Amino acid sequence: FSFPESSTDDKCVVVPAHSYILAISSPIFFNMLTGDSRNRKKTVHITDYDPEIFQIFLHYLYSEELEIKMDYLQDLVHLASKYSVYSLVDKCVEFMKENLNTSNVFVVLQCSELLEDNDLQKRCWDIVELQTNEVIKSDGFLSLDKDCMLKFLQRDSLLVQEIELFKAFDSWIASQSGNQDRNSSLQEFEERKFVYSQLVNHIRFPLMSPRDFAETVPQTNLLSENDVINMFLFFTSGSDVDVSFSKKPRTGTLKHCRLFPET
Repeated sequence: FSFPESSTDDKCVVVPAHSYILAISSPIFFNMLTGDSRNRKKTVHITDYDPEIFQIFLHYLYSEELEIKMDYLQDLVHLASKYSVYSLVDKCVEFMKENLNTSNVFVVLQCSELLEDNDLQKRCWDIVELQTNEVIKSDGFLSLDKDCMLKFLQRDSLLVQEIELFKAFDSWIASQSGNQDRNSSLQEFEERKFVYSQLVNHIRFPLMSPRDFAETVPQTNLLSENDVINMFLFFTSGSDVDVSFSKKPRTGTLKHCRLFPET
């Protein structure tokens, strides 16, 4: 397997492996490395994983032993799923269920969506809804992809003040922008800006206090000038100003129950 050292030169990191071990471990490798000798691959070029992570994956194929860590869990789940190594998928799922908490819930959530594990997804969303204030402070929140962020912002049952949700979203955008290639084209920048504008529409600004909105939101430039003006009119005018943002309260998942329902 060859891995590019960087995007600027042609140097590669080479990791050797035995085709027999690979073929008996994965049906994908079996099809790739056996059969007609004219179509067999001698070198497989990997561009979407680091060689260190891939070597951890190879170590499992050789030994079926692995110490799973959250640092590389997502990459490991991707590799196990991509190459149909189902025993490794099972180990990852078991690890995620045993170690699920507020600091890693978004990492586990994205892995569970990749694996289409509905039970694990439900566990993750239960934690997100009940402990929203904690999970939005985690590093995993900043690494959410756009689709998962959209699902998060659309949920009615988050237990969090809307201003705190907006601040966390603003931090997420800053993190995403910082991770982008500085040499990205103007078109890519405009595409990202469009995506962010679509996501921010799911923040429920009417649920904020006028003071919180005025002190925080306009300075971020995430809303258009017209939207900011309409929100100030909404807060100050006695008339029912039409705004494009949802006014539906986030109800949360906490329920009241009677200790003695028969009384």
